[in-house]
Amino acid sequence: LKLRVCPWSVFVLHPSLAAMPTPRRTRRAAAASMLAAAAVFGGAELFAVAPSGLPTLSGRSQFSVQAPLTDLRPTGSGSLGGSASLGQLLGLGGAAAALAAAATRSDGKANRRTRVPSPRTARAAEGAAVTKPADVVGWYDFKWSGGTFAVCFRPGGSFYCPKFQAPARWHLKGDLVKVEWGTFGTYELKFDAASKTMDGHGMPKKEGNDKNWRKASFLRELSPVENMLIGDGGGTEWNFEWSGGSFPVKFKADGYNHFQCDEFPAHSHWTLDADKLTIVWGEFGKYEMAVNVAEKSMDGCKVGGDPATEWRKSQFKRNLRASVVMESCDQHH
Repeated sequence: LKLRVCPWSVFVLHPSLAAMPTPRRTRRAAAASMLAAAAVFGGAELFAVAPSGLPTLSGRSQFSVQAPLTDLRPTGSGSLGGSASLGQLLGLGGAAAALAAAATRSDGKANRRTRVPSPRTARAAEGAAVTKPADVVGWYDFKWSGGTFAVCFRPGGSFYCPKFQAPARWHLKGDLVKVEWGTFGTYELKFDAASKTMDGHGMPKKEGNDKNWRKASFLRELSPVENMLIGDGGGTEWNFEWSGGSFPVKFKADGYNHFQCDEFPAHSHWTLDADKLTIVWGEFGKYEMAVNVAEKSMDGCKVGGDPATEWRKSQFKRNLRASVVMESCDQHH
């Protein structure tokens, strides 16, 4: 069985072309090419023959056609043809009649071969899990020889540990998670997406040191309130209102959960318990706010104050950009 091709290109005809009002020779070409495609499905040998005056291509097709090429057009020779790049072939699901890819030129010159995966290989590749940063994000139980404690892998590479606060970030390369944890060290852990666990060690790795290992197991996803406050990983900016007016404030998603207000500066932090947000605002006091995710708002009061006069309200403004620069803090934590 022969299938005419242009130099080193692959041709597969769309079945609908057989019903088009085309010249008889063109319809015959369409029928022959469809028969060729059917032969590929059946595993028959297919040989590609180049147009006259060009070296002959011969070779056995080892691939199946999952979908036809559609960028086909009549040629001057009265047959129909269209070319497929490697990207187009892979776009068909990784299974096409790549005749030229496995062909040998009759003039003895080397033919550039293109490897196209078999349908089984293509399906395996398409189904293979690729670890993404979003797969890692969440709260984990972090274990070492000295005990366990909770840590949070936040969006944008921010790393937070309530018990051991420090400027910290995490990075993902393949399935390897690297944690840069300020004065607490650097760690590399292999992430298993199926079990959402990590297994690794401190850097540099110390063979034989029974305190060098680290493990982590998934606890829970970020809550809707956490997701709203953390945003893309840098935190969020809000409009904060009280009886004396309003001003912008920032809930940072750094290693300390810093709270920042440029109009009333003080060394401040925020903590979260379910939907109750607590702001420890240095000399300006402590505030508890109930967070409404649907309305992106907060409503609360100064702790110990009269709600009628010490009320506070806040409304979401924007996400802050996640910074790759770790923010240090020389205050006591």
